[in-house]
Amino acid sequence: MIGFVSGSVDYVGNGYVVIDNNGIGYNIMVSPRTISSLMTGEENVKLYTYTSVKEDSISLYGFISREELELFNLLISVKGVGPKVAVNILGSGSASTLTYAIMTGDEKLLSSIPGIGKKTAQMIVLELHGKLGKISTTSTPVNIDDLNSDENKSSKNEAVDALTALGFQRAQVTKAVDAVYESSLTVEELIKRALKVVK
Repeated sequence: MIGFVSGSVDYVGNGYVVIDNNGIGYNIMVSPRTISSLMTGEENVKLYTYTSVKEDSISLYGFISREELELFNLLISVKGVGPKVAVNILGSGSASTLTYAIMTGDEKLLSSIPGIGKKTAQMIVLELHGKLGKISTTSTPVNIDDLNSDENKSSKNEAVDALTALGFQRAQVTKAVDAVYESSLTVEELIKRALKVVK
């Protein structure tokens, strides 16, 4: 199994990139989000990979971070979610955004992803809700039960703190929270609305 591929970007195609590693071009399937972050000719690119072996083909799927790869591996463990569907899911938002949607049981957000129906969204939440702690993130993990623990903080501050802990830039989420804030919203509702702005 190939753990990662590093090198320069030889070509950016529709749904894939070709990474030149010491004269060998690796054709790697990636999400639109990953494609948007890569440029032809870019050097020192590193993609963590998953090798899909079928009777008639061998495919590589690439991810910018280990967090994305680990979430991908969890997604394909769900019945009905294959590698292509999992890449499509990851292309709809950051790993942190998707992780939070699963943690909070936001089936509506998941089913809004093209190719993901309500039943699949329910299966993802049901099967992965208790497994997300296995994902090793570089950001501080969020304990949903603790989001409302500090009564002295405003709901805005709590939402910003939670989103920042998920890996977003503080200035980015502060702007998003301000844009969607309504006094009648709970912290969780505020976070969900802000996620749609920053994803």
